[in-house]
Amino acid sequence: MYDIIIFVLSIYFLWPLNKYTAIYILGYIISTIVNAVLKAILREPSPQQNKTFIKILETNGKNVEITSYGMPSMTAQNSAYSFAYSFLVLTNNMEYISKFQNIFWIFITIIVGGFGYSIIKNKNTIAQIIVGLLVGILIGFVVYRVGKNKITLTEKKNETNFL
Repeated sequence: MYDIIIFVLSIYFLWPLNKYTAIYILGYIISTIVNAVLKAILREPSPQQNKTFIKILETNGKNVEITSYGMPSMTAQNSAYSFAYSFLVLTNNMEYISKFQNIFWIFITIIVGGFGYSIIKNKNTIAQIIVGLLVGILIGFVVYRVGKNKITLTEKKNETNFL
């Protein structure tokens, strides 16, 4: 849930930089797809699934198909992606750096609170959250760099065509 709050805040603060906002949304979709692929490859259940799986095996002796994987944590990954991308965009556009300084602690508070909630409610392990964070930060960095290069090339092309 907190990843949705971070998503909405990112859209709000990136909105004046519309080119970066469009790239952010595309990157969010990419992050979600990468998460699904990693979960299908790693197939590590969330802690809740582990408990259910073990309980059913003990009582019935039957195999149970795991329906929910937790590695990497999608919420952690998408939150880290949103934070990393927003951080890079807003701190590299000097007119918006003061805006980001104002929301930095809001982002951190929501993200850390969300991680704590996920661990307490047994939705993800600490390892699943850490891997989600690392993957999200990596995707945020890559999407920002590729997007910035694309925007720069487009602006140079438009300047050349104008002359």
